[in-house]
Amino acid sequence: MALEGMHRELRGYLDGNGATVAQIVAWQDLWDCAHVRTGYPMPCPKCFLEGEVSRLEPGSSVGDIGRAQCQRCHTVFEISGG
Repeated sequence: MALEGMHRELRGYLDGNGATVAQIVAWQDLWDCAHVRTGYPMPCPKCFLEGEVSRLEPGSSVGDIGRAQCQRCHTVFEISGG
């Protein structure tokens, strides 16, 4: 799935669920680390707002909809353009 679309969807989750600017910046730092360092998790925004850092795993795509699921909370995020 396209990382830009995934980023937009996950960031939208943060925006839509009351994340503060400081939380968004901290989540963005984790997102950036996940792309440059092996072993860093792609951070789940739902868990992040609950004070946890958990890993999103890519799921199967259906048409142009990509999916990612959190290992901890099991939330499935659907990303258009996947």
